[in-house]
Amino acid sequence: MKSVLTTLLFIILLAGCAERERYAERYLDSIDIVLHQNRPAEVSGFLKNRFEPGDALECPDMTGIREITFKCSADDFTSLSKNLQDCLIPVVITTSVSDGVPSVEYLQDGITWKPNYQWSIREGSCAFTATVSIINSTGREWFSESIVMMDMLNEPVCRLSDTLIIPGGELELGWWYAEGTAHPLTLVYGWPINGEWNQLIPCHVPDAGKIIPAGEETHEWPGRTGDTLWVKAEHMLELSETIEQNPDGYSCLLEIRNSSEKYMEIKFSHPDILPRGAEFVEVESFPAVLELYPGEQTMLKYDIIYDVSS
Repeated sequence: MKSVLTTLLFIILLAGCAERERYAERYLDSIDIVLHQNRPAEVSGFLKNRFEPGDALECPDMTGIREITFKCSADDFTSLSKNLQDCLIPVVITTSVSDGVPSVEYLQDGITWKPNYQWSIREGSCAFTATVSIINSTGREWFSESIVMMDMLNEPVCRLSDTLIIPGGELELGWWYAEGTAHPLTLVYGWPINGEWNQLIPCHVPDAGKIIPAGEETHEWPGRTGDTLWVKAEHMLELSETIEQNPDGYSCLLEIRNSSEKYMEIKFSHPDILPRGAEFVEVESFPAVLELYPGEQTMLKYDIIYDVSS
């Protein structure tokens, strides 16, 4: 498998760097931006030699900046303190005994990112493409020499280690591409929708990069289990289920009809024990693989049994 931290593939170099001289970063070298999906970005760098720490507070446009953090020597702290009384933004100062170059970090609203995934499946093969979208709603462009994207757990997942100007709006960058083998349609019971049969196509893609959620939806695609990426099938089957309650649980009858125009092999996947502790029991000749021609249909039986003695 690939490393958790993946380098972005597309490097975008744009002209117009002079525009950024209007903003606070004009005082910094080695500008890094850390982007999150659900919290403000972190814009940081080291103070240029000809400037004092207080200069980093003299910015004509502080819109969206939540907090400024300085790491500097005790002498720099003394000079910086004189500038704080007129600053309307919270400032955090950390001092050290060394005389190293002061660093500055701006906590900035309005810059986030999200992952995007696309795939194609044909004749037993599959290809997946992952891209990254940087969303900039700050009303200005941003310059960086390194960008790191963090997931919802605050873990780094991809990095662009090159000069980049982030324009307003949405900027898409390439992330990773991988090919693999697509397996037959699989009816999966209870995932991702609990208590239902889900029509999914499993794809063995050993070189796939990171798969992370793009938001707060219940489930986003593709799903992942190990080296397998799961995608939703285009409802090639018509499913109808009848459920009857009995003293031990439920008796279930699943009717399956091939509504496509091609011959299909269908696999089944289900847990032996369901999330609430019930046992999934196959009844009669429940197949491992089902073969259906166009328009053909069949019925499968299974029981959901609870241990009434416990």
